[in-house]
Amino acid sequence: MARVKLTQHYIDNPPPVPEGKAKVEHCDTTALPGLFFEQRAVNDQWGTFRLRYKNAAGKTTYISIGRSCDITLAEARQKARKLKAEIQLGADPQAAHREKQKILTWDSFFASHYLPHVKQRKRSWANDEEMHRLRVSARFGAVALNRFTRRDVQQWMNELREEGLAPATCDHYAKLIRQGLNLAVHLELLDSNPVAGIKLFGG
Repeated sequence: MARVKLTQHYIDNPPPVPEGKAKVEHCDTTALPGLFFEQRAVNDQWGTFRLRYKNAAGKTTYISIGRSCDITLAEARQKARKLKAEIQLGADPQAAHREKQKILTWDSFFASHYLPHVKQRKRSWANDEEMHRLRVSARFGAVALNRFTRRDVQQWMNELREEGLAPATCDHYAKLIRQGLNLAVHLELLDSNPVAGIKLFGG
């Protein structure tokens, strides 16, 4: 844990994570107690703003506010103030977040969030829909977003390869899941992407 005066310049140019550490918490010393910027060694392009607080039971817990590639420090502070006000009134945002995760499966997320998103931004969205319908839904459709693991997706890729699919095709399936879970992180449905470091056949 590093206590620093967080500025937008610091967020945009954070020091590297020390060797041997998986992550570093940069705690804001000036504005809001509990607000910190989490930086992970696996991704030095951006980090996550998080808020540390105590719930009604007195247990220290955390809630993600947003990624530094999506929101500014000023926006993170604004959201943190709003969350702290809600917490003082008895709310537990992390508990509400967990409840949201429990009921959102890959199928429901794909239909209600992912597909509408890519239809407006990706010309090849029909390919994603076809891959989902042909194979992804059958394997992961009933899996809650917070239950995905890199091991399960990696094993599935190996099974697809054994079925005779080309390595590049297997990679496309993995990329679809990874892209979908990235969107879930962006929408604050997940704290982090559990398959971010998956190994592709193409490297």
